[in-house]
Amino acid sequence: MIYPCQTGNVTESGRFPLPDWIRLDKEVLTIDYTNQESVGVCTRDGACFTADHVIVTPSLGVLKAKHDTLFSPPLPTKKQLAIRSLGFGTATKYYLEFNAPWWPVNFSGVFPLWDDIDYDYDDQDPSWMYWRSNIKSQELLADVGGFPLWTRAVCRIFTVDSGSHPNMLRAWVTGPASRFMDSWASDQLRTAIMRLMRRFMGVSVIPAPIAVHQSKWASNPFTRGVYSFRSVESDKNGVTARDLTEPILGAEGDKPIVCFAGEATHSTAYATVHGAYETGLREAERIKSWYASVGSGKGNGVYLALLALALNFI
Repeated sequence: MIYPCQTGNVTESGRFPLPDWIRLDKEVLTIDYTNQESVGVCTRDGACFTADHVIVTPSLGVLKAKHDTLFSPPLPTKKQLAIRSLGFGTATKYYLEFNAPWWPVNFSGVFPLWDDIDYDYDDQDPSWMYWRSNIKSQELLADVGGFPLWTRAVCRIFTVDSGSHPNMLRAWVTGPASRFMDSWASDQLRTAIMRLMRRFMGVSVIPAPIAVHQSKWASNPFTRGVYSFRSVESDKNGVTARDLTEPILGAEGDKPIVCFAGEATHSTAYATVHGAYETGLREAERIKSWYASVGSGKGNGVYLALLALALNFI
């Protein structure tokens, strides 16, 4: 039974009404495919569901942290190797909202480039190398040339592309610094970024922002970062997104009982929203194709697969 998308008036909260068979706010704790015929899904609130198919869609960061307790039995060795080896990075978007734009009308953004001629690549003193994977929070907060070292990781200061927030600028911070920003004091961050704007935008006086907003993907337990990438480790171990994509098949040999979607499972468009979307369609099509191959007598399984998809979007 396939349910069409429901349409209707937007609610007062700004959301479209959802059909009652979609369950929200269900944190999945276990996905059990022991019997190889169906899959059991249990959530933190004590609810358990049984489905013919499950499409698992958490971020690679969540899989890295939870795959050993999330799945029973454990995932195949090659899939575990892919989860461990593929990279999963983070980034922080820091938004400053002003009463009105104080920047030029044609301003789109700046890319800060530092003239750090007093520093070199001396391996004996790597303390200023902000891109080091093993760098510590206190090292990034240290003063280097009048600015905290982490500000070197601000790769761009720019406007909101869509124009939906004309009074807002945002700074995009990448690399190891982004891992620690969630725990740093907000006043400390705001002061440093305002100083950075004055330096690189050539404006000595900038009005104080009326509000600041910060993404916190690194510390969010349901994301644990932003998006995946191929790493030296994944190349060395010979694993790719395709190894994440492979479904777990049931006792019948070709029935996809546990399917995997999400941007990290896209071979070419990983790290993108459209890549994540396409993988959801891909796995729905995989299940649909299986039913087409075995006949039309098991149509209810499509409904169960879609139910499980909603449950596992964590």
